[in-house]
Amino acid sequence: MCLCTTGRNPIQRTILHRLFWPERRKNVGFCLPSTCSASDLRSALAPRVRHRTVKDQNFSIVVKSDETYCYTQEKIDANGATLDNLSLGVLLVFCALGMTVVVATLYDIWIIDDRKNSQKPFALQMLHCFSAKKNCTTLFSTEDDAEDSLSCLHGVRILTTCWIVLIHFAGASTFLRLSYNKKMVLQNSLRWELQFVANGLFGVDTFFLLSGLLVSFTQMRQLDLNRGYFNVKRFYVRRYMRLTPVYAAVLAFLATLWPYIGTGSDWHFVHRISQSVRENLWAQMLYINNYVNPHRFTSPAYGFAESWYLACDMQMFWISPLFIYPLWRWKRVGLIWTVFCLLLFLGISAMTFIIYDLPPTIIWLRSSELSRIDVYSQLHYMETFARIPPYMIGILLGWLLHKTKDRRIHINRSLIATGWILAAIIGSLVTYGIYPYLDEKTVPVINPFVRVSYGALHHSAWAITVGWIIFACTHGYGGIIHRFLSWKLFLPFSRLSYAVYLIHFNFIRAYASHLRKPFYFTELIFGTTYLGILMIAFLISFAVSVVVEMPFLNLDKLLFPNKSRVLEKNKIK
Repeated sequence: MCLCTTGRNPIQRTILHRLFWPERRKNVGFCLPSTCSASDLRSALAPRVRHRTVKDQNFSIVVKSDETYCYTQEKIDANGATLDNLSLGVLLVFCALGMTVVVATLYDIWIIDDRKNSQKPFALQMLHCFSAKKNCTTLFSTEDDAEDSLSCLHGVRILTTCWIVLIHFAGASTFLRLSYNKKMVLQNSLRWELQFVANGLFGVDTFFLLSGLLVSFTQMRQLDLNRGYFNVKRFYVRRYMRLTPVYAAVLAFLATLWPYIGTGSDWHFVHRISQSVRENLWAQMLYINNYVNPHRFTSPAYGFAESWYLACDMQMFWISPLFIYPLWRWKRVGLIWTVFCLLLFLGISAMTFIIYDLPPTIIWLRSSELSRIDVYSQLHYMETFARIPPYMIGILLGWLLHKTKDRRIHINRSLIATGWILAAIIGSLVTYGIYPYLDEKTVPVINPFVRVSYGALHHSAWAITVGWIIFACTHGYGGIIHRFLSWKLFLPFSRLSYAVYLIHFNFIRAYASHLRKPFYFTELIFGTTYLGILMIAFLISFAVSVVVEMPFLNLDKLLFPNKSRVLEKNKIK
């Protein structure tokens, strides 16, 4: 592997500057006899590429290569033959977990026990939590066990998951050496019909909206059943236990076993990511990784960078009772308080854009904006205060749905039509709002008003759009959209969405690092590769969910039974 680096000034005027992160350089791979060393390669290449011209700019190319980027079969075999102590320990834990699932499944299949689960010894109840038969039955069920379920949320969740995987794969095809026609791939972002991908980073705001909605909706119901009693310890401990086991399993795999499962011309990249995960493991387990070394998040080798979303979501959950309880207890005062805080966060976000002159979003085709990705990511994209407005809109929507869940709301048809039209307009403005500014040759400077207003408001605007869809569908004004989003086939896939989010991008990284040479991407190759990656991500997520996620969810229900549900049953009796 030969790593060629150039001076920044001459080349930054070309398309090449837009295709590589600051620390990423042009890479050329060579197949050589195993007796050749990295120094031999440098000596052979240096005289041939020392002086080159790009757009009438003369500059020198410095050839760099070391043994880190050289692979032989002997080196690969030696690397895969030994595991360090931490990797061995993680492997043993995974094996023990797998054996527990096997034993529990065999017990569930072969041993007939007519007793109800609650009448069995507690040890057998715990073992039954790991039964693959039980968990597969639950996973593939098209019936939602949750009472007062909002059926349209499953369609919204799974479509958003597929959308985010598409966006990440599109980015990887440019920045992770999946394609060698990077210029064509990047210029596709100028096509208006592809703006939902090129400018789709706001898609994660749908998840923030759903998270806030569900926390608010379910907790309001708990407060009703418990007559206003709020169990703080139970609230926080259960959330951590529900999210962390599968997250910890993925982190453990990335930090230890991942480098041993494959090879490739760029597999050293996997080793760098694995080491980065080890270094930041403590911060990720505490859900504060978006504030620990945030300047490194835009590095391609930063381990599990997409976990910033989990940190933000958990931090928002921590402060959610400050809005949920006042809304339930004092209603009008709680509404005023929540709206005031929402506007306050929007104002802080707008001031951040004004003070630091941030770009409205990440615009790949503008070199002047691309150079500030680090600042934008640190001060806005991964900041909890900047991303919390959609979550708070979700809290307000959950409160509204809770207040209206038991009665039919009659809304004038003209108002319904107006709502759908406004939702379509707002969604289109979010998607296409910066389309006129994509090419800096056409529009050299972005209008300051557009920069601030779009940057600060587009997350909330998208949340309002999706929120209207959910509200209309829940109260019978969704029509064919509601029937589609409530399609029962979405339900099993919706249960896998969390695991898919945790897994998909690391699979893309491994796929890119394994390739011996990049593809020449066309729409057909891009589409088929994306569908293959999406399918494999769901298959891996299915295995992870059955072995890790669902058993621990069952343990959570066993160890922390829903007292409010028991209370409700007693009232019925």
